[in-house]
Amino acid sequence: MKRYISIFLTCAMLLSSLPASVVNAANEDEAKNEAIVVGPVEQETEIPPVDESTEAEEPEEVILPPNVNKKEIETDVFSERTESIVAFALSEGDFTYKVLNGTYCQILGYTGSDAEITVPSEIGGYIVQSLGAEVFRNNSAVEKVTLPDTIESVGDALFRGCSKLKEVVLPSSMTTIPGYTFADCVSMESFTFAEGLTTIGDYAFANCKSLEKIELSNTVNNINYYAFSNCSALTTVTTGSGLRVIGERAFANCTSLAELDFAEGLTTIYSYAFENCKGLTSVQLPDSVTTMSAHAFLNCSSISEVHFPLSWKTVLGKYNDDRYIETPFTG
Repeated sequence: MKRYISIFLTCAMLLSSLPASVVNAANEDEAKNEAIVVGPVEQETEIPPVDESTEAEEPEEVILPPNVNKKEIETDVFSERTESIVAFALSEGDFTYKVLNGTYCQILGYTGSDAEITVPSEIGGYIVQSLGAEVFRNNSAVEKVTLPDTIESVGDALFRGCSKLKEVVLPSSMTTIPGYTFADCVSMESFTFAEGLTTIGDYAFANCKSLEKIELSNTVNNINYYAFSNCSALTTVTTGSGLRVIGERAFANCTSLAELDFAEGLTTIYSYAFENCKGLTSVQLPDSVTTMSAHAFLNCSSISEVHFPLSWKTVLGKYNDDRYIETPFTG
């Protein structure tokens, strides 16, 4: 019995000698274990499936026609439909073209070598509405070209430098011959100006050295500057009743031009319009002319007869070598 009492006292003494922190930590662990309460497990919030019908639709794949040139050349945005359409260079026969919209197209180039060319009114199911600039430029084989009535406009320098070109049939739907359209067409001897045409552009027939005669339709009202300059074989110019304005140097250096007889209706002749027309001997100006610029007939040294218009009242003066010139007839 004494032995058990001795062991108990020894253990008590050992316990009392332990640090207080060790005892407290043990008590805290025991308290935590007693405080753990296992409750019901919370369920995860289920994410609703995405409504695929509300997502933006992917654009449909564009299937190109077999004759497409894969080089993209233009993007046209049509505001009325608020949609974007990518136009590609297409080809059919000897022509390349681009689609303008769902109905019309524009011819961009010609790769053939025919002497006579008839531009089609329809290509690839699209109506040919226009021709771009320089489509036939410097074509050394073509002699005659016929454009369809569907054509409404053409680009600048369409036939420039076509050295063998002699005849072009334009549609009545065209109202303007743009700048340089027939410039340097040295074989062209005559040209028919159809009714409906109103404007002859800058340098439109410049350097057509074989052009001998022009007869303007009654609808032509404006001949722009240098339009027929350097047409050295030109002998006769007949104007219609619609002509109102002859631009600067429109007929400069037309050295074979002998007579001018303008129809009533012309109002304005700008400076140098007939400069260096050294073969000109007679000028009949209609009474409708009210304005002529100085130097309009500069260096027309062979003129011997002039009919001055009754309505002429204005001279657009020019400075030349510090001298103010107020007469259209000098040199």
